[in-house]
Amino acid sequence: MKRLFFASLLLFGCIQVNAQNPTSTDQEPLFVVVEKAPRFQGCAEVSEADAHACSNKNLIAFLSEKVVYPKKAKNKGIQGKVIVSFVIEKDGSVSTTKVVRSVHKSLDNEAVRVVNDMPKWTPGTQRGKEVRVQYTLPIIFSI
Repeated sequence: MKRLFFASLLLFGCIQVNAQNPTSTDQEPLFVVVEKAPRFQGCAEVSEADAHACSNKNLIAFLSEKVVYPKKAKNKGIQGKVIVSFVIEKDGSVSTTKVVRSVHKSLDNEAVRVVNDMPKWTPGTQRGKEVRVQYTLPIIFSI
């Protein structure tokens, strides 16, 4: 039976990252932590106190529905935690997806595919303005 476990979003530090998106024409700063974090779909109208839990719940439901355990990896008994980093842009779109910690190419590719297929998020804000926010997401593949 296929079982997939997903950890909640991880946010690291409380600083602005100096790295820039190489495809960004306006060279907007990239934040790791913001005053109001981006929210996954379906959580725009909830209270600030419930926003994080709602976002995580909806994100986990999305991942559970969309992730397909690669057959080769499953047949070989390959499992583990793929850590994916991505940016939530000012318009809520996902960009700059990359594997931070690899397990196996097939699991890595599936994790990146699903992250890139995410719908737009409600963007994060800093000082009342929408900003680019870096996220790190562990996706655990378990047989």
